[in-house]
Amino acid sequence: MAIRFGLINEVIAMAFETVRTNKMRSGLTVLGVVIGITSIVGMTALIRGFDESIRDLMRQIGPNTIFVMRFSAVSFTSGIEVKELLKRPNLTISDMRALEEQTSTLQIVDIQLGAMGGANMDRIFYRDQKTKPILVFGTSEKFAEGTRIPFKAGRYFNGTELQFRANVCVLGYTAYKKLFEDTGFDPVDKIVRVGSQRFQVVGAFDKRASGGGFLNNVDDFVTIPYTTYQRVYGLKAVRMFRTGTTKGLDPGCMKKVQPVPFKLPAIGASRTGTDAQKPLLTTDETIPIPKLNFDPDGELKITASQ
Repeated sequence: MAIRFGLINEVIAMAFETVRTNKMRSGLTVLGVVIGITSIVGMTALIRGFDESIRDLMRQIGPNTIFVMRFSAVSFTSGIEVKELLKRPNLTISDMRALEEQTSTLQIVDIQLGAMGGANMDRIFYRDQKTKPILVFGTSEKFAEGTRIPFKAGRYFNGTELQFRANVCVLGYTAYKKLFEDTGFDPVDKIVRVGSQRFQVVGAFDKRASGGGFLNNVDDFVTIPYTTYQRVYGLKAVRMFRTGTTKGLDPGCMKKVQPVPFKLPAIGASRTGTDAQKPLLTTDETIPIPKLNFDPDGELKITASQ
């Protein structure tokens, strides 16, 4: 035992002597270990944060939300010729109303004018404060209910204000923070200028999920009634629908859900003029219809039936 303890003491002494005589090499070795461990911990935290941010975004959108657009960026990568995409008719207010009236599975049908592609970017002014150019788009009174964005102050505009094309607006968090939060003012009932138009603020949104932190401008918007948007900006074509089914999916029962094709009824009959011959949505079996499936691990899969 005495020999073994003597050997251990000799090894320890030799190690300290090596460190003392090779300070640079020892320092670089320790530095490399520290950098390696720090990198691993940092990347793990980054991945977890990104994952949670994506989950927050998906929870905010919900598993039963459907976007209906004339075409999107995905359409250009699907192999369809551009000229065929451009032949698609514009969405209209009549299409939205037809979806509301002719379907029993949709709880909310919201409309968004100018929400895609940055159609109208204006500064918001209040007293001596102003924002950077942010997106202005029009919606129905159901936008807040459909998007589930939390409120910082006030409320969303109602159906009466929509019907009478009132100059009311709801600020996104970017505009609220710049004009009111930093100064301590309550935004409700304040008069702001959106571009050259005066609007009364009825509410302000809180921060929304940013999708892993890559979408840093998700709060750069202000919403107004779509009727007011048409009056001010003159845009008649609808850029997007946001719909929600009447029944959500119970996360505890996801593994038991069977694949069921989702179909929307044809609403071409609601169109007038030349668009009457071009139905927006159809149940034609030759057109792929999205399916929501869950694999054995409970993961959501979206496929297209032929």
